[in-house]
Amino acid sequence: MDKDFARANHALALEHRARAAESRKRKEYRQAGHELKAAARDLKNAAGWAGAEAQAGASGAVTNTEALGDKLATGAAWTRNEVGRGFDALGHALNELGHKIGAKRQAAP
Repeated sequence: MDKDFARANHALALEHRARAAESRKRKEYRQAGHELKAAARDLKNAAGWAGAEAQAGASGAVTNTEALGDKLATGAAWTRNEVGRGFDALGHALNELGHKIGAKRQAAP
């Protein structure tokens, strides 16, 4: 049952990341920040269901994504490269966790 919950939270994180990317394209940076924070929360929850090793593997991405989400949501200074790296790191962490839990979907590039 734990893997089922992990896969459900993983799917939510993927959806929030996709919504953040759409908001970013529309230059709705505050909304993108909120979606990134939601993605980080769901990644953290998914990793929690998947076990200690998964939690350790996802912790850096969760922390960095939360920080980036806060910057975007509050209007703090950020760079395009920083945002691009943040999206890439989140996608990589989601894909690694997805592989461990047998998820069928992966993060879009």
